Amino acid sequence: MKTLLLICLCSLLSIDVWSQETFEVEGKIQKIAYHQGGVELLPEEMAPFALSNFTMYVVAYNGPELKPTILKKIISDSLGNFSVKLPEGQYGFLISNNTKDLLPGCYLPGMKTDSSDDTFDIGNSMHHDYWYLNQSDPLRVGPDNSNSVTITHYNVSVCYKCP
Repeated sequence: MKTLLLICLCSLLSIDVWSQETFEVEGKIQKIAYHQGGVELLPEEMAPFALSNFTMYVVAYNGPELKPTILKKIISDSLGNFSVKLPEGQYGFLISNNTKDLLPGCYLPGMKTDSSDDTFDIGNSMHHDYWYLNQSDPLRVGPDNSNSVTITHYNVSVCYKCP
């Protein structure tokens, strides 16, 4: 009798675990890269372009004090698009799946959890190199969210004293 009760209980628990609702997250991975020095750039020179066949890792955001947890690997298609199914929660996207690169509170590549700037002063110019989500940071997935995201890598240099 105890065995039958144990089997029934395990069956109910496994149904609950496996029936967790997932949501389709669709997104695009793109890059904006340019160098501006003395001459005004045309809008198309500053336009984003798709990062095709680009690999990222979906991570569960576990709060500002804990390291994220790697969940899934995604690879964008030739247009930079991807889709992934995730349960309700908060997520980020990282480039490395090396656990030693995971820092507490991080959910984007190269993200800093302190107040330091992402700008590098290189003589007469400034260089910005950072990642940005067009959604809330971190990405919130669930029934009340749009579940669509654009991940943009900015790599921009500006020369202040160039002719």
